[in-house]
Amino acid sequence: MREMEQLWQVRDFAALAAMAHWLKGSGGTAGYEDFTAPARTLEELAKGSDHEQAAAAIAELNGLVARLSISDEDAVVAA
Repeated sequence: MREMEQLWQVRDFAALAAMAHWLKGSGGTAGYEDFTAPARTLEELAKGSDHEQAAAAIAELNGLVARLSISDEDAVVAA
């Protein structure tokens, strides 16, 4: 999300659209379907260079991220 916010700040809409596209697919694949619609919206807004509405879409995604909680038991530690 930090990278998306940075891309939004510098108005790199092509990279922001690409990242939103990645999140749209990856979120669903990982079982987080709630990310699909807002990521699709962000992708479309970024393609249209809609700075204000893209900020709202990023805020919505940040809200979803804030709701994620991973306990120590759920975390996978690579050796």
